[in-house]
Amino acid sequence: RPRPAAQSYDGDHVLFTLEPELGDRVAEASRRHDVTVYAWLLTTFLTTLHKYSGQRDLVVGTPVAGRHHPDVDRLVGFFVNTVPVRSRHRDHDTFEDFLRRVSATCLGALDHQDVPFEQIVQR
Repeated sequence: RPRPAAQSYDGDHVLFTLEPELGDRVAEASRRHDVTVYAWLLTTFLTTLHKYSGQRDLVVGTPVAGRHHPDVDRLVGFFVNTVPVRSRHRDHDTFEDFLRRVSATCLGALDHQDVPFEQIVQR
């Protein structure tokens, strides 16, 4: 979509309520497809982004707690890191195909969650 001559960076928000049954259905669907609820929700978010933006290749940053080492259990502080998750959507993809790839990408990204985000950006 064409951008305006001057970017405003004005945001907006939409308030809505999700029925509790929807959460149950998402949890059941993720179990049925043997993926985490996070992977299921991220896949639906990425599918929406792909459809609205028309972009086939997207990267979404997701925060990780950074507290999986026993050395930091007793420390007070902010250990959050950002892990990029890249998704490439193909025309012939079914939701299940895309879900499998996003889930595998998430697991691979979490294997490298100790790499500082700044280092990833530099490279």
